[in-house]
Amino acid sequence: GLTVCTSPTDFRQSKDVKAISVHPINSFFYFGKLGFLPNEYDNQHHPRSYCTTPACMRASARMLTFIDLASDPCEDFYQFTCGSFLKSAQIPIDKHQMSAIVEMQDDVLILLKNVLQEPIVEGELEAVKKSKLFYKSCMHGDYIDEMVNFEEGALPLLKILSDSESVTGIPKIGQWPILIGELWDESTALPLHDLVGNLLSLGTPTLFELLIGNQGNGSFLHLYKVEPPLFKEWYEDLWPTLDSQPSFNNPFLDILTDIQHLDVNGTGVFDSNGMYDYIIPGYVDYPEVILKRKKKEVEPYSFAASNFHPKARKSDSDQTDRAKNRKNMKAYKHLIEETLLFLSKGRRDLLGDVEELLLFEAHLAKLHHDFCPDSEFEHIDLGDSDSGQDDAEVNSTVKDLVLMLPTFEWELFITNLLKNSSSQSRLKLKDNILEIPVSLQCKEYFIAVFELISRTQKRTVYNYLIWRFIYNHLQSLGPRLRELWSSFKLMSVYLKDDSFHLARWKHCTARTNEFFGSVMAHMLLKHDRRYEMKNQVTHLIHEIRRSFESFLWEQDWIEPEMKEKLIEKVVLMGNEVAYPEKIFNITALEEDYSKVYIEEENFFFNVLRLHTRFASSNIFKMDVTPARKRDWEIVPFTVDAYHIPASNEVILPIGILREPFFHLDYPSFLTYPSLGVVIGHETIHGFDEHGRRFDGYGNHSSWWSESMMEPFREKVSCFVKQYSQFNIEDTGFKNDGNVTVGENLCDNGGLALAYRAYDLHRLQEPQLKLPGLSNFSDDQLFFIKFGQ
Repeated sequence: GLTVCTSPTDFRQSKDVKAISVHPINSFFYFGKLGFLPNEYDNQHHPRSYCTTPACMRASARMLTFIDLASDPCEDFYQFTCGSFLKSAQIPIDKHQMSAIVEMQDDVLILLKNVLQEPIVEGELEAVKKSKLFYKSCMHGDYIDEMVNFEEGALPLLKILSDSESVTGIPKIGQWPILIGELWDESTALPLHDLVGNLLSLGTPTLFELLIGNQGNGSFLHLYKVEPPLFKEWYEDLWPTLDSQPSFNNPFLDILTDIQHLDVNGTGVFDSNGMYDYIIPGYVDYPEVILKRKKKEVEPYSFAASNFHPKARKSDSDQTDRAKNRKNMKAYKHLIEETLLFLSKGRRDLLGDVEELLLFEAHLAKLHHDFCPDSEFEHIDLGDSDSGQDDAEVNSTVKDLVLMLPTFEWELFITNLLKNSSSQSRLKLKDNILEIPVSLQCKEYFIAVFELISRTQKRTVYNYLIWRFIYNHLQSLGPRLRELWSSFKLMSVYLKDDSFHLARWKHCTARTNEFFGSVMAHMLLKHDRRYEMKNQVTHLIHEIRRSFESFLWEQDWIEPEMKEKLIEKVVLMGNEVAYPEKIFNITALEEDYSKVYIEEENFFFNVLRLHTRFASSNIFKMDVTPARKRDWEIVPFTVDAYHIPASNEVILPIGILREPFFHLDYPSFLTYPSLGVVIGHETIHGFDEHGRRFDGYGNHSSWWSESMMEPFREKVSCFVKQYSQFNIEDTGFKNDGNVTVGENLCDNGGLALAYRAYDLHRLQEPQLKLPGLSNFSDDQLFFIKFGQ
C-alpha cells in the first residue's frame, strides 16, 4: 500500500515530534539533514536550463498550488508542502479522504469511461465488444422505473433465490429462508458445503476465503478468515447478549476461553501444570486436536465487550464512539429490513429473523476478535516473531481439514470446485484431493466457527450466508436496492469496502475494469512510447535495488553471512512493470472471455457469470506452474503498487505510472521522490515482518539468524515508539505504532533508498530547473515533491 499526503484524516505530529521528512532516522534506515543551497547553477557552476515540457509545467503548477510558503519547513514540513492543498481540497461525498491517489483513480476512471462509451464497431475483438456491453448493461440500470416495473428491478435477484428457476452459467444458492418465512424447508436446501462453494464462486466469501497460493514451484490452497462486513466495534453492544440466546447455546465455547495451543500428547486429565487436555466433542477420530486450558478457569465463555479496545481511551470519546457504533448498527439493521421489505413487497411479518441473523453475525465477529485479533500483515510481534498465525505457511493438507473440521464436507467442497474449473486441473488432482497442501490461517478460529455452526439453527446460518451474498451485490441490482446501499454507505463512509462510487458511471467503469482489466489495457495501450516507459521504470527499479544493496553492505549490525543472503534476495527479486505482454496476444485475450455470456440489459447476471468464470480460472491454477510464470493477478489500470512475498516480486501496474508519480519527461528530482519512493517502499516489504519469512525464491522459510533478529527488533521498536507519539486528528487518540509499524518501516525505508539512488543518479545527467521554483535547490524540490 501507499502512504501519501492526505486530507483531512492524516496522522499529524504531536508537538514533541520533529518533521519526519527531514529527521535523521536512528533506525533501519538513515538519511542526513539536508542543506538549503542556491539552485541557479549546477555542481560545475554552469547556468541551468528550465524544463518547459508540458509535464514539467503541470508539475510546477501543482507544486506551487499545494505549497504554503508562509510556513517554516523546519517547524512543520507537512504544512509547508501541503498547506494550501489542505485549505482548498474538497472531499467528495462518497470518499473519506482526498489525496493524490484518489485524484489519480478518478483520472483513470475518466480515461476508461471515454473508451467504454465509444460505439461498438464491426471488426472489433469479441472481448472488447463484451466489455462495452457489460458497461452498457451497468448503465442501463439507471433507466429502470421500479415503481412501475418491480420485476425488472428485483426479478434477477429473486430468480437466483429460487429453487424452481435456474440461470445459465450461474450456480444455484437456493431460497433465502427469511424471505419465504415458514415455507422454507431445510431438508431441501443445498448442503452447507455446496452453498459455501457456490457463494464463493459468485464472489462472496462467507465463512472463509479460498485462494490459490504460490510458493516456490508449487501451489496450495490458502484458507483464511473472513470477517463480518462491519467493523468489530459496531457489534459491541450485541456481544453481552449472546450468552442468553438459545440459538447460541454452545458449551464448546466454554472450552475456548483460553486456548493455548494445539497439542498431540493429551491424556484427558489435569496435568502437573494445572492444564486440562480436552478432546473436542465429536473429534474422536482425530485425538491430536486437543485444546488446553487452565484448571481454575471454568467460568462460561464471556462475550463482554469491555476488553475489546487494546488502546487506552478517554471516557468521553468512548461514550461518543459507542453512540456512533449503535447508530451505525441501527442503520445496518435498517438496510437488511428495507431490503427484505422490498423483495417481499412489504411483508413486515418476515422481519422476525433479522435479530437472529444479526446476533449470529455478531457472534462471528466476536470469535474473529478473540482468535485473530491482529490485522493480517501489519502488526509486528516484537517477541517470538515466528509465531504469527497470519503467515501463508503451508501447514496442512485437505486430509488434515477433514480430520480437524469433520462437520464440513471438505472433500466434496473441493471436488465440486474442481469440477467447475477446467478439465486439465481436474485431471491433475481428482485422485489426490486429500493430499492437496493447505495453508490454514487461525486454526482456533476455524475450529470455533464450525463448532458454532453445528450448534446453531440451520435457518439462522443460511439467512446469514445468503444475506452476505445479497449485501455483496446490492450495487449490481436495481435502483431501489442501490439507493438503500448508497444511503447506508454515505452514513458510514469508513466501511471496509472503499470502492463505493455515488456517480453511476464511476461504479460501472470501475466494475468493467475489475472484470475486463486486460481488455481495457489492450484498448488503451497503443501509444508508441509504452516500451520506452517500461525501460525507464525498469532502470529506476534497478537503481533503487542497487542503493539497497550498498546500504546493506554498510550496516555493521548485520553479520557478513546474512548480508550475502539479504542481497541475494534483492538480486532475485523480480519486477512486473505496467502491463503483462499477454494483453497484446489477441488469441489469448479472446480465449479468456470466449465462454462469457453478456446480456445487454441484465448487469446482475453478467456480474455473477464473470465471478464464476474467474473463480474457475483461479482453481485452474492448482498445478505446478512456477509463480513467476503465472498470469498477472493485478488489473493493469490499478492505482497502486504491490510486493508479492510468495514470488518475491514487485508489481507496478500502469495505473501508478502516471502523473503526479511518473512521466517520461520528468527530471529525476520529480521521479525519484515519487515513483522511486514507491519502488523502495515495496522493495522493503520483502524484508519487513511478513516479507522476511519468505526467501529469495518465494519459499516460506526461517532464514534470518537470531543474531540479526535481536538488533532488528530493537530498531523496529524505535519506530513503534516514534509513531506512537502521533495524534490522530479529530479523534482524541494517539496512533498505535505497533499496528502501523510495517508501513512506517517501508515509507521511511523507501524514502531513504530513493534519495540514495537519486544522489548518485543526478551526477550522471544535467539537472533542470522548474518554472516558478528556481529558488529551491534540487534537494529541496526532492523533499517537497515527496511531501506532496
